[in-house]
Amino acid sequence: MEEEKDHFQMIAKTYQGLENILADEIRNLGGEDVEVLKRAVSFMGDNSIMYKVNLYSRVALAVLVPIESFTAEDPEELYRKALRIEWSKFFRPTDTFAITPSVNSTIFTHSQFASLKVKDAIVDHFRSKTGKRPSVDKDEPSFRLNLHIYQKEVTISFDSSGDALFKRGYRQRQGEASLNELLAAGMIMLSGWRGESTFIDPMCGGGTLPIEAAMIAMNIPGGWYRKKFGFMNWPDYDEDLWYSIRTEAAREIKKQPDHFIIGTDLLSENIEKSKKNAHILRCNSLRFAVKDFFDFERPDQEPAMVMMNPPYGERLQSETDLNAFYKAIGDEFKKKFNNCDAWVISSNMEALKSVGLKASEKYALFNGPLECSFRHFELYEGSKKSN
Repeated sequence: MEEEKDHFQMIAKTYQGLENILADEIRNLGGEDVEVLKRAVSFMGDNSIMYKVNLYSRVALAVLVPIESFTAEDPEELYRKALRIEWSKFFRPTDTFAITPSVNSTIFTHSQFASLKVKDAIVDHFRSKTGKRPSVDKDEPSFRLNLHIYQKEVTISFDSSGDALFKRGYRQRQGEASLNELLAAGMIMLSGWRGESTFIDPMCGGGTLPIEAAMIAMNIPGGWYRKKFGFMNWPDYDEDLWYSIRTEAAREIKKQPDHFIIGTDLLSENIEKSKKNAHILRCNSLRFAVKDFFDFERPDQEPAMVMMNPPYGERLQSETDLNAFYKAIGDEFKKKFNNCDAWVISSNMEALKSVGLKASEKYALFNGPLECSFRHFELYEGSKKSN
C-alpha cells in the first residue's frame, strides 16, 4: 500500500500441516524474518516479495498485509478504533470492498457482526470525509480486507491475493469429492517428489493431484494461470515489476516433465473433467485414462510415486466393506507396485489400518472439515506389516 515502507510485515495463510512447506517457499523467494505460526507464516519483504509469493507459492491461501492492530473489549470499541484508521489513504469512495472475518473470541461470538462493525466504520469514515461511501461487493471487490480477532486482539489487513490462491485458474469443472488444489500441492511437496520419477494417481477424481504434479515437474508457479490478484487494484501496483517477475518465472518453466504423470479413475466423467482441467498445461506427458485401480498395470517397472485419495466412507459403503476395500488397496500395492513409494490420504483411521502396511511417515492434514492422516508406505520386497 502507498504508505508502507519498502519492507513491511506480511502474513501468508495456509492449511494446518503445511506451515513448514510454506515457510520454505517464502525463504526461497527472499522473504526475511520468516516465522511459522498456526496455519500461517509471518515474514518481511517488499512489493517484489509480495508479488512473488502470490505468483509462486503452491501452498499459500492468501498473502495479507496488516495495517492496524489493537485491542477491543466490545463491538463499540471495535467500531471506534476501526473508524480512526485513515481509510481514504488506501482507497476511494468509488471503490468496492469486502471483509473476510476470522474470529475466535468469547467477546465477539458472531464473526459476521464483527465484520459489520468494521464495515460501518469504513462507510462512516468516507461519509464524514467526502459525503460519499464505498459499496460492499462480496464477489469481485476492488479491495478485500481480512479481519482477524483472537479474544480481544484485533488485526485488520489488506488481502493482496484477492480470491483465495487455491483458485489456480485451470479448473473448469470439479469432480465429485475433488481435492482442493492447495491441499493436493501440499501433499506432493510433503512427499518430497519433484518430478524425478513417474507419478501415478489411480483414483484421480477431477485430476487435481496429477495436474499439480505436472505443474511441479514443469516448474510452473502455483498462480501462473490466474489473471487477477488483489494487489493489482492497489494504488502502488507496479505493472513493470509484475511483468519482470512473470518474465523471470517464464524462463524457468520446462516444456515437458522428465517422466510420465498418470491419472486413472473408474468413472469416465471424472476422466473427461480431468482432461478439460489439464488442457491449459499442454503437457504431453500427463495421461488420463478410464481404469479401475484393481485393473491398473504399471507402464514400466521403474520406481514410481503413487498417491491417492480413496473414498473415506462418508457416502460410500458400510464400515466392513470399506475396511475390505482398503485391505484390497494394500494387497494391490504389494502385488503391482514393488519399488514404489505410495502415499494415501484418508479421514477413516480404522480403514487405513486395513491397508496392512506399516507407514514410514504420517502427517495430520485437513481435507475441508475432515481431519485426515496422510501416510507414506515404502513398497519393497517383504514390506513390513502394520502393527
